[in-house]
Amino acid sequence: MNPYAPDGSSLEEKTLIRLSKIIEAADRIGMVVIVSYFYGPMSRFLTSDNAVIHAVKTISHYLRDKGYTNVIIEVANEHNISAYALHPILREEKGMVTLMDIARVESGGMLVGCSGTGDSFSSEIVKNSDVILIHCNDLTKTEFSCRIQQCKQVKPHTPLVCNEDSAASSRLEVAFEQHVSWGYYNNMTKQEPPTDWSITQGEDEVFATRVASYLGIHTALQPEDYYLMGLTKKETVHNKRWIRLSVLHPEYVHRVDFYGNGVLLGSSYDEPYMLYPINTWKQDSLDTLHSSDEIQAVVTKIDGTKVSVTATVE
Repeated sequence: MNPYAPDGSSLEEKTLIRLSKIIEAADRIGMVVIVSYFYGPMSRFLTSDNAVIHAVKTISHYLRDKGYTNVIIEVANEHNISAYALHPILREEKGMVTLMDIARVESGGMLVGCSGTGDSFSSEIVKNSDVILIHCNDLTKTEFSCRIQQCKQVKPHTPLVCNEDSAASSRLEVAFEQHVSWGYYNNMTKQEPPTDWSITQGEDEVFATRVASYLGIHTALQPEDYYLMGLTKKETVHNKRWIRLSVLHPEYVHRVDFYGNGVLLGSSYDEPYMLYPINTWKQDSLDTLHSSDEIQAVVTKIDGTKVSVTATVE
C-alpha cells in the first residue's frame, strides 16, 4: 500500500484516519507509536527524490498539526534494501541524514530515527538519530550485543530501540541486561498469511511471559510447557503448514526433532524451533500433511532428558 501521491504532495485520507486511530488509542494507554514513513516497495510509486522530500514534509506536517506527543518517526524501514534503489536519497547515507533533518524540522521537533538491516551500520545515521533504531533479525545474541555496543560508542546517551528482531524471545535477555528496547517480530502470525493479530498460544504467549518475568509479574506458563504450532485449520493456507515448537526457556533445549506419522522430518538446534528454518524470522512450509496425521516434536534437553509433544493435524 502506498498512501502518497506520486509527487508526495498529499496523503490518502483513509490512511490518515487509520493512523490517527492507532496513535490516539496508543496514547490513551500510555504507549509510543513508531511511525514509519517508507516501507520498501511502496517507495517505487514516488516519481523522484524531490517527491520523497515532499512526502516527508507532508506526513511530518500532518503529525505536527495533530499535536501528537507519543510518536517516534522512522523515516524508512531498512533504508539500505534494494527496494529503495530508485531513490538514492532514501538508500544512501547522506540522503537519509538529510531526510531525517527535514522530518525533525517539519514535524516541529519530533524524535527521529531510521533503521537498516541487521548486517548494516551507519555511524552518520546513528549520530543524527534522536532515537537509534536497529534491526537484529539475523544476528546471534552475541552479535546483537556487539551492535548495541557499536551504537553506544558512537552516541552513548541516546535511547536505543531494536524495533525488529524475531520470535526468538530469549534475546530479551540481552536487551534487558543492556538497557535497550527489543522488537518482537513474529512473521508467521503477524505478517504472512494466515495472519492472526490476537495474542496466540505458543510464541506470542512465550514473549508476553518473558516480558512479565522481567517486570516481576507471575504468569501461568511454566518452563516445561511446550506448544506445537502450525497444525490448525486457521494456520493453514493452500495445505501449506509452518510447523514449529515454542518453548519458554530455549536455554535448556539442545535439539528438537520433528516427526510426521513416526517418520523423522527434520531437526532444529536454534530458537525459534522451526521444522524448515530459513532464518530467525522465516521458514519453509510442509505441504504434504492431511487431516488426522500425527506430528510429534521430541525435545532433547541439555541434560539429556527428553520431552515429547504430539498433536494431530486438523
